[in-house]
Amino acid sequence: MITIKQITPIETYTLRLEVLKTNADYIYQYQGDFDEKTVHYGAFDADKNIGIITLMENENPLFQGKQMQLRGMAVATNAQNKGIGKTLVQKVIKISNAKEAKILWCNAREQVVDFYKKQGFQIEGERFYIEHVCYHYLMYKKL
Repeated sequence: MITIKQITPIETYTLRLEVLKTNADYIYQYQGDFDEKTVHYGAFDADKNIGIITLMENENPLFQGKQMQLRGMAVATNAQNKGIGKTLVQKVIKISNAKEAKILWCNAREQVVDFYKKQGFQIEGERFYIEHVCYHYLMYKKL
C-alpha cells in the first residue's frame, strides 16, 4: 500500500538525481525549495520513498488568478506505470483547490506530456529547452 506524506526538500534529492538527472550539471536543488509556502510530498511503499512531487506558490505571467506550480515530480524507475504519479498529482490538485488556486502549472519534460494530458493538463505555447536538462512544454490545468 502506498502512503503519501509531506517530506523535507532534502528528502526529494535522491529521486530527483536518480530519475530526473540528465547530466552532471543537473541542479537537483530548486529555487524555492525552502520557501515557507513550498511543500514536498513523497509516495512511500513501506519505508521506501518511491515518488516525489513539489508544490509551490509561483505565478506565470501567461495565466491570471492565483496559481500553484508543480515541480520536480519523479517516480522511481521500478515503480513507474503503477499509478503513483497520478496519485501524487491528485494530491497537489487537492491542495491547490484548498488554497483556492485557479491554475496549476508545470514545465513538463517532452517525454511526459501524455501523462500530464491524462491528468487534465493542456499545453500552452511552444516547446522550449531548459539548459542541461531537455525539451519541455509549459502545461496547465484549470482548477
